[in-house]
Amino acid sequence: MDQLIKPVLKTYKDLSFLDCLGSAKAAKLFIQRLNLGKFKYQEIGPDEKPAKEKRLQRPDLFSSVPAQPLVNCIIQPKVMLHSELFNLLNAESLPAVVLMPSPMEVKDFYENYFYKLQESAYILTQNASGGSNKLFRNFEIYKETVLLITDKFLLKFLGEKQNSGHIGKLETKTLIINHLPFEQFAHPYLEAVAQKFENPFEEFSLPRAVYNFHKIIQFFYTAKLKTVILSDSKLTKGYANEFKDYLGKIRNFKIENR
Repeated sequence: MDQLIKPVLKTYKDLSFLDCLGSAKAAKLFIQRLNLGKFKYQEIGPDEKPAKEKRLQRPDLFSSVPAQPLVNCIIQPKVMLHSELFNLLNAESLPAVVLMPSPMEVKDFYENYFYKLQESAYILTQNASGGSNKLFRNFEIYKETVLLITDKFLLKFLGEKQNSGHIGKLETKTLIINHLPFEQFAHPYLEAVAQKFENPFEEFSLPRAVYNFHKIIQFFYTAKLKTVILSDSKLTKGYANEFKDYLGKIRNFKIENR
């Protein structure tokens, strides 16, 4: 995203905020938290130039990213059974990353399907294959690989990489997101922040989940990506449209609702 942001910030020194989050709800959370409510607001399409005056500016999602091959994006509002997940992890889908709801889910799937999977794949998990740096490095080395982690594990890694000034991307052919990345606000600071909102879920929890979703997609968004599967029973809820709308804004994603 540097190639998108740096030229704009360099040209307009008074610009205070620019986002490419793909979600107005996520952007609104940042605007509120950064106290930018008094600024004018401008959407920037692929062929538009930003205004020179000080404004909040939102380029189209991935509008300045080179054209990518078509990605099949399947949205299914259900909990994916482990047997269904195993059937998806065939030789044609590898390398594949599976984001699961909890470490227990990772452990159960690994223990039940390890011997079957290892016949055609090299298997990496957060429970048995080392820390995040080792996991992602080995995933890049071994091409016929299945990586089993939780969204929380990945987001922790992305937060640490962001703080170090470098995020990078991970190339995978298949990305299976088996859980919408909502957070449990057990941390006292997050609990205190949530209490500042009249509707903590709609104004704080949901935007943060959409932003987490954005970080996940961005991390795996490469020319190698062919299939994205989003599976969660919460996709039947009205608020799930925030995640669906986000995916619909990515130019080369072909959406299939099941």
